[in-house]
Amino acid sequence: MQYQTKIQLDSSKSYGIMRWISFSKHIRTAFFFLLILCLFLDAESIHAQNTNITKLNLNAPFITCIISDGNDGAFVGTEDHGMFHYEKNGNITQYTNKDGLGDSNVYALAIDKKQRLWVGHLNTGVSVFNGEHWHNYDVVDGPIGERIFDIQLCPTDGDVWMATSAGITRYKIETDEWEH
Repeated sequence: MQYQTKIQLDSSKSYGIMRWISFSKHIRTAFFFLLILCLFLDAESIHAQNTNITKLNLNAPFITCIISDGNDGAFVGTEDHGMFHYEKNGNITQYTNKDGLGDSNVYALAIDKKQRLWVGHLNTGVSVFNGEHWHNYDVVDGPIGERIFDIQLCPTDGDVWMATSAGITRYKIETDEWEH
């Protein structure tokens, strides 16, 4: 069995940002679970925050993506269970379609230069969170494909690029326009 892996880290963040990774789902789940443990639990915090250990059980069969929140926390995307935000202080918040996500299958995450969180979905395009409200973009008013495989930010202009089920889509951050 062969696995192809591509990992790109942004060293400007305290733990780095996992930008893109492709594994089998079982290996990816184990890898991200270990990464979460390494990021948030050291021997001292396990002893001091014993009650928070059970919160790491996401009851989600597959973790699909992870990104730093820029404050020593992380956003974790899952299959069928939406997205979880792990904060440095130990708080964990779950977001699902009931909270405004396009759907509860999260496959790609990114934070743009305006600090908006981009969440790529299985069937409903992309959701964008501005800190207060979610806005959902589907094939009618957003990306060219309904399935978002990856989201990347251009380092020069900040535009948001997406790999979708129907091709590449670019969101121009300065002009608020979509390009296919």
